[in-house]
This record gives sequence, structure tokens and C-alpha cells, in this order.
Amino acid sequence: MTTTKAQQVAAPLREIADWLDAAPDFEGSISASINLYTHDAAGFYALVRALGGKRKKDGVGNTFWVERRFGQAGVITVFAHDREQVCRKVVTGTREISEEVIPAHTEEIIEWECPDALLSSLPEDGRGA
Repeated sequence: MTTTKAQQVAAPLREIADWLDAAPDFEGSISASINLYTHDAAGFYALVRALGGKRKKDGVGNTFWVERRFGQAGVITVFAHDREQVCRKVVTGTREISEEVIPAHTEEIIEWECPDALLSSLPEDGRGA
């Protein structure tokens, strides 16, 4: 029996749901996000139709997406990386952009060192070695 790509993704999501059911209660917030990326307009429209429910559209630059929220903590987002494949470009005017020069300055170069103990059992205070 052949499994679909969606079924292959759904199996670990069920494992995550089982883990959440058994996880200790904590103060804070939790969210779950599934991002779907399509390569063509037909695939994008098919996934958006399959989302059903109340959907919201948005975009930045050449990227466009439609999302559907599930309760307070879940969202599925369908992305189209080439907005022109799924939207019609309408020029509504023009504007002049002036040259902008960034003054010379010193910028920190940062690396973060996080304890390897995060990958193993932690003591109750959560700090590790």
C-alpha cells in the first residue's frame, strides 16, 4: 500500500499530539504551525481549497500565503513563493525612492553558546552543565 505525502507527514503529527496529551502542564504559550509550499498555481489553489474554513490571505514581497487557524494555537499556511503565479499584478501608481546612505559604524559579531545538556536529561532547575 502506497502512502501519500500527507499521510507521511500526519504520522509524526499524531506522535506530537500524543506527546502533548501526556506532557506536563506548564505556564506559557504553545502553538503549532504547518507550512505547505507549492511549486505551481494549480497545487497552490488545490491546497487552499482543501483548507476549507475561514481563511486569511497575506503576502510580503514576492511571497504570498493563505492561512487557516485551528483554535487558539494551530495554523496551517500554504505558501506560493512566486506571487505572480497566483495573483494579478496591478500597478496603481509610482513613487520616487531617494538614496539612503548608512553611516559607518561598528557592529557586534555574535555567536551563541548553549549548553549541550539541553539535549539530555536536565536537572529540575533546567540549567544543565
